Amino acid sequence: MTTSIEEETIRIALKDSDYGRILKTIENNAFSETTILTPMYSQVIDDILGEQDARLSAGTSLAVCIIRTTKLLEDVANRDDLDESTKKLAVLHLQKRIRVLALHLLPLDFPDIVNQAVRTVEARPHVEERSRPDLTICWSTALNSMDASYSKSLEMKRSFSKLS
Repeated sequence: MTTSIEEETIRIALKDSDYGRILKTIENNAFSETTILTPMYSQVIDDILGEQDARLSAGTSLAVCIIRTTKLLEDVANRDDLDESTKKLAVLHLQKRIRVLALHLLPLDFPDIVNQAVRTVEARPHVEERSRPDLTICWSTALNSMDASYSKSLEMKRSFSKLS
């Protein structure tokens, strides 16, 4: 049982914690996710983002694609009609798609940050054997991602030119 002093302290703590804003953010995020995952609304969201400046809508569009892909991932994981090997292959494919989409959200100077991190780690004394990232895998992933991005950007340019 709480005393009146404890109850007052709890009220003050909740008031000062901006609890209402946190609840509103959670509510807005749930509504946004539901809207993105509903096909009827999703198409309209795509249309609206397509009409905006590409520099402003690119990050939002990528976030929307990541949300849709994670939903596909959940759907595949919950399917009972797929055998395990097919399910595993689908999950791996969708995870790769999510990583590629997330890589596009990184700033353009991120390779500089990565190089700085590698130099910093390599400059440390070798107390234990540290593994360096396999750059051949990193470069091949980056090149595949760039190829896919380039082809998507060409498709977008063609569709924008048709609208003009």
